[in-house]
This record gives sequence, C-alpha cells and structure tokens, in this order.
Amino acid sequence: SSGINAQYGKQWYQRRVRGELMEKDDIKDFRAVMKKLNFDELLKFGETMFGGYCGNANGDCLEKFQGIAMNFAAMMDRSCDPESGNYKCDNFRRLSGGIYDFIEFLSEKEEDLTIKMIVREFYNKVPRNFWCKSKKCASGFLSDKFNNNCCFRNAVGNFNEKTIQQLQRFIASIVRASGAKMPKIDNSIRKKIAQSFNPNRACPKKYKEAMKSCDAVQYYLL
Repeated sequence: SSGINAQYGKQWYQRRVRGELMEKDDIKDFRAVMKKLNFDELLKFGETMFGGYCGNANGDCLEKFQGIAMNFAAMMDRSCDPESGNYKCDNFRRLSGGIYDFIEFLSEKEEDLTIKMIVREFYNKVPRNFWCKSKKCASGFLSDKFNNNCCFRNAVGNFNEKTIQQLQRFIASIVRASGAKMPKIDNSIRKKIAQSFNPNRACPKKYKEAMKSCDAVQYYLL
C-alpha cells in the first residue's frame, strides 16, 4: 500500500513539475465547460460594481466603503446586546419580527413557492422593513451612516435591474454548463433585489428631505 502511494505521489509531483495537475481528459472537460460560461456578462457586472467601490480613478471611495462595512459590523454587534433595545435604529433587532414572519411564510405555505413569491415576501419582511419601516430611522441614522455617503448612494444606484441581469446571465451559464435549468427570473424579481439595497428606490419619500447633494463630477463609475 505504501509503495502504491509513493508511486502515485511521484507521478503527481512529475505532472506538477510539467504543469499537468489534471489528467488530459479532465483538462479537456474543464476547457469545454469554461467555453460555455458567459464571462463577458461577469466582466460587465464587475466593471460596474468595482467602479462603484473605487468611486473614481483615484479610488476615493475605498476608505468610505470601509467605514460603511464598519457601520454594518457595529450594528450587528449591538444586535447581540439585549441592552441595545429592540426598536433602535442602530441595530438589527427591530427586524426580528419580519424575519420570523418570513420563516413562517416558508414553512406554512401549502402551495408550491415560486422564486417570485419568495423574493417578494423576503423583500417586504426584511430589506423594506430595514430601510422604510421607521421614518425616524430613515431620516436619521440610516441617512447619516449610509444614504448620505455619496459612494454608497452611487454604488447602489448602479446596482439596478440591468446590472443584476448581467450577473444573472453569468450564473445561468454556470447552471446550463452543469446540465441543469435556471429558474425564470423576470424583471420584477430583479427590481425587488435592486430595491433591497437602495433606500432611494425602496421608499424615496422617507429619504428625500434628509438627502444631501452629491458631487457627480467627484464620484463617478469607471
């Protein structure tokens, strides 16, 4: 047994030295699969979203997105502290009711659920509750920490139905390459996904008064 393992290990090492980590048949299959993937759509999606993350050619948004990530992390941290309160704007505890309602919807619905039904229910119970349920949170904490950050606003503004469809097309090519069939995702589903990240599309009236102007010249997508 040890002799066989040693021989196999030697063969593996020799293939590695020659750059042949995969068997020839495996390489052929791998290349065939790769040709089926729609990398053009992934590239378009990446250019848009990485452009939003950088903000401009100088990368002025990089540090600001680190601040946004820290704000979300702080909200999560406060959510684990019972003394933070259940209905304050600076944590996620106020979403617990909607999350439980969504889980109940999934577990008790007798009819077959479609992708559209699941996305719509999740959007209404969780993201919309987060951005829109409290006018006080929308015009105060959420505007201060997120929506009045021009980097955030420009990025989520460009995460729209067209951008989501680009990612969807790439994922669909993966599904097809595996021999499976992609569930139908129409524009109404893409709209709900976009609204989940963008408070100015989920409930614009609640953010309009507190909204500060952004310099469109300073922050642009690459």
